[in-house]
Amino acid sequence: MRNKFMKGLALLLTLTMIGASFAGCAKKDADPTVAATEAPTTKEAGTEGTTAADETTAASQETVNITWHRTCWHTNDDEKAVEDAINAYIEPKIGVTVTVLNDAENTALDLALAGGDDIDLFWCASWANLYNFIDGNSVYDLTDVLADYPELYASMPETVWESAKSAGRNFYVPVYKESANGQGLSVPTSLVEKYNWDLSAVKELKDIEPMLADCYADGMANPIALQDPTFDCFELDKFAFLTKYAGVARDGDTTKIVNIMETPEYKEFVDMMYSWNKAGYINQEESAPDSISTEIVTEKRKNGENAFYRWAMTPDSKANASSRFGMDVEIIPLTGSYVETDSAAGSAYAINAKTTKLDACMKFLQLLNTDETLANLAAFGIEGEHYTKTADGRVTLIPESGYAYPGVWIVCNVNAPSLLDNESADKKEQYDAFNKEAEVSCTAGFRFDKTAVEAEVTALDGVLAEYQALLEKGFYDPEEYLPEFQAALKTAGVEKVIAEMQTQYDAWLAVK
Repeated sequence: MRNKFMKGLALLLTLTMIGASFAGCAKKDADPTVAATEAPTTKEAGTEGTTAADETTAASQETVNITWHRTCWHTNDDEKAVEDAINAYIEPKIGVTVTVLNDAENTALDLALAGGDDIDLFWCASWANLYNFIDGNSVYDLTDVLADYPELYASMPETVWESAKSAGRNFYVPVYKESANGQGLSVPTSLVEKYNWDLSAVKELKDIEPMLADCYADGMANPIALQDPTFDCFELDKFAFLTKYAGVARDGDTTKIVNIMETPEYKEFVDMMYSWNKAGYINQEESAPDSISTEIVTEKRKNGENAFYRWAMTPDSKANASSRFGMDVEIIPLTGSYVETDSAAGSAYAINAKTTKLDACMKFLQLLNTDETLANLAAFGIEGEHYTKTADGRVTLIPESGYAYPGVWIVCNVNAPSLLDNESADKKEQYDAFNKEAEVSCTAGFRFDKTAVEAEVTALDGVLAEYQALLEKGFYDPEEYLPEFQAALKTAGVEKVIAEMQTQYDAWLAVK
């Protein structure tokens, strides 16, 4: 195991050095007037201080084309047709057109940006390299230009813009949705009815064990599907996670950062997962990294597998999940909802620091997040071809129409497009209430700067890749591998990293 770990660590360090060389090239070539550490002021000629221009004004200006990198995870046959429809609608309004790059058929975003590809606007998230882009000076600092786009700024509460700040600056435009993190489980309604389960009795993850046993006894393969890692999803009530291995105990001393991997709660969790794996509840194929996704679970559920799968809690969760999985599902809340540092960064748009088309990007984002027609086009496609509308204006998606994105959450402000036919009439009000009622985490606003311990953080990432997912999905016996995991973390420098984190956290608390 030691040799295996060292080989993995060596490979990871090599890849890190290669990545650093890409980042260095990007910094060297960047125009210093648009670096992420400095607020840009350059705009296209004749558009200074504009918002969403009216059609007469837009028609008098030269059209600006921007490249919009979108995330979908699959190709769309009608992507170009929808792009053309979007352009026909927006060009007369704002003097902007878009060229869409779907990530499923184009260069990966991080490589594209490092390679200097022609990308102006791109979707990203806290879990999809956003902070790497910010730290690498790959994105515009938008702080000083947001006031020039008042409709965009007013499209979401000011608290969202505040929580979106990094080092006091706004480097991205949040896609307004739920602004808090909470976790639960989804389960097909048909199974709940078949087994007459009382879901109200489920308060913690361990409470579903009898239900897993019901499914397994009835011949179901793999009653639960698990993404990795799993502990930081299901134990939000116990810890405010700052990294996968360190955080603050919510019911303990909230001024102290702890090594979560050495807590009794972690030991109890991995023991439970090991017992579930031994019982046959977990698919053996899940030992491979990133082997499970919503799309995979959707297909497996059609074949009678994966009764339980985690669900990030949202307003109108049942309707959202049923739409996402293509079947009626029930939602079991397992944690409270917490406003964290990166709550607003769960879905976001950033603008390439090298673009010369800042104003065009911002005008497009303003319209995308406030205009129902554009939002419908971007999220659902062309009416009559990719969706139809009910008598009361609801959207009914056409299956296998040639255009589909994972949901409004990855496209635009949830308040912008029409409601789907299976969404609650008060969905938008539910979002407002959900965001207002969420608990502000004790660590909200703190973001760890790893610069002083970057080598140790890289080494720790290698250790996590070696052990964490396999422990948390029950493939490793905790009696043997948990002590080995904990020792490897210490060797990699976890104590030094937590000490540096504590120093920064203390300084943050002092001025909070």
